Amino acid sequence: MALLLRYLIFIPVLLAASALSGAPVFRTFSLGGDVDGLFYELRGKPVRLATSEAAFSAPYARPPDGTLVLYRTTPPAGPEEKPGKIAVATVDLPPGGEPLLLLLAATPAEIPAAPPQIVALAVNDSPEAHPVDAFRVFNFSGRRTAVKLAGQSGELGPGTDRLFPPVQGNRVRIQVAVARNTGWKQVAGGPRVMVPGSRPFIFLRDVPPTVDDPNPIGLIVHTVFDTVLPR
Repeated sequence: MALLLRYLIFIPVLLAASALSGAPVFRTFSLGGDVDGLFYELRGKPVRLATSEAAFSAPYARPPDGTLVLYRTTPPAGPEEKPGKIAVATVDLPPGGEPLLLLLAATPAEIPAAPPQIVALAVNDSPEAHPVDAFRVFNFSGRRTAVKLAGQSGELGPGTDRLFPPVQGNRVRIQVAVARNTGWKQVAGGPRVMVPGSRPFIFLRDVPPTVDDPNPIGLIVHTVFDTVLPR
């Protein structure tokens, strides 16, 4: 009986793996804000997306038509009604069979009391686009930034990304600066522990303004090591 129960538990996992075998896939990652409770439809069936700021999700099958419509559900209008849907983002996925990474962020709506706006960006997540031990830096700041990593330097404009050469060893020194009227100002720096055999990501974001500091200079430097090589 115990063996039968274990077999029945693993059936959904096996079916999911079979459905994804050989099919183009994407994973998700949260850049911040309320991006929970998102769904998309795959062949007429709702699929709930898991999101995290600490790690990348399990793979999801890409819609066959190449358009990913993200939505949230609303309570049914009556006892006989089905839950409603509110579309929050539409993403035109790049053509091809490469695995994708869907970066999600929520920004406050311009209208008070309105739900946050969801921003979604799909990028090539293949091992060719991002080799093992190579840092991929995304600049989601509204300012021009400069990054020095293991002796290699590069500038990134707002909304761009850059791939740095593979780094060997267990530690790497990272320095990040932002453009100022008089040049550059370093806002972050120091050694970071490496995870050999992984694919390191760095996400740069502006520090949110506060009443005491309406125009902060600093950046949020979020480093994530991806230990799963997408296929």
